[in-house]
Formats: sequence, C-alpha cells, structure tokens
Amino acid sequence: GPGQALRQPYPPEVDARIAKRVAFEMHPGLVDWAYRLTKDMRLADTQALREVRANYTQPKARRPPFVLKGAVLTGQTYWAGSHMTAWANDWVRYYTGGAGEFVMTAMEDSGIAHALSRLGKSRLVDPLRLLVLRTGSNYCTPPPKEEAASLMLDPTGTEEQSLIGLEASASSAWLLGQRVVLRLVDKWDVYRDTVPQ
Repeated sequence: GPGQALRQPYPPEVDARIAKRVAFEMHPGLVDWAYRLTKDMRLADTQALREVRANYTQPKARRPPFVLKGAVLTGQTYWAGSHMTAWANDWVRYYTGGAGEFVMTAMEDSGIAHALSRLGKSRLVDPLRLLVLRTGSNYCTPPPKEEAASLMLDPTGTEEQSLIGLEASASSAWLLGQRVVLRLVDKWDVYRDTVPQ
C-alpha cells in the first residue's frame, strides 16, 4: 500500500522495455496550462451526489466536483474496493517512479496514447500534444464500513437513479473540454507551432 517499499515485479531491463509501452507521460507544461485554465470552473452538482459524498470520510471524496491532476491506470478487468485501489496505487507509483498519484481508471486513453506515440515516431502527429480529460462518475472505494460490492449496487434503490454521477460527469467533460478547445482555436496562430504552457 501507499508508503510501503515497492516490490520490483520485473528485472530492471524488462522494466524499461515495458514502461515504454505502458506508461505515457503527458507534456507537463501542457497539463499545467489546461489545469490553470479549468481549475476554478464550477462543475455540475446535485443533491443526490451530495448525499452519496456525505457517506465518505476522506476529504477529497467529500468535495463537490472539482478539477484535479493525476494519473490514470488502465486494466482489462473491472475492479473496485480498497484492496484493488491499493493495487492500482502501487502500479502507478511503480511505473511513474513514485511521481504519479492514482486518481482514476481508464481504458481507451492508453490505446490512444500508444497510437499517438507510434504516429509520432513517423512524424505524423506530435505526441507532446496529448491531453487527457477524464471525469469521474463513481467511486472506486466504498464508504467506511461498507463492502466493495456496494459500489456495484444502485445507491438510491431505484433503477432510474443508477449511475447518478454520469450526467454530472458528462456535463463537466463538455464544459472543461470546451474551454480548452476554444482557447486552442482562439490562439491557434500561437499554438499551431508551440505547445501551450
């Protein structure tokens, strides 16, 4: 778990080869630029989301929707719970040399990053311009005293309210993405040849 020494799962020569294929670092200046542009935006929130958040004790879990920077981890298996979240934290710390903080799971982002990396080697795209926007619609760990299985149940008890965070999440993705894209378009005479920072 966090704070413990990481066990090296592979020999160092294998680590370097694997890390190039599975860990994609975005341009820090571009990430910081987009973060500064969006960090103070007010995001969608609902009474239902406030009620779900009230069950948590962790400060970030109790916050209204907000923008943050962090690392995503891709996996082929659906997982939930504190043990699997510790597992995700360990892998993110391992592949980022302790620099990354796991904040969310992802699937397609790693495939896109891998494709852009390969296209970049052919000089067809600039992989330094990769910017990933993910929005959360649920938690990966349950509130205290609840089992991980509770995350897969409808928190409201009604079919219509399942995935209560999905609408707010989609709305936030639109608002945040729109701000970044519109700024890029507005300043394209500058950003065409220079990565925003």
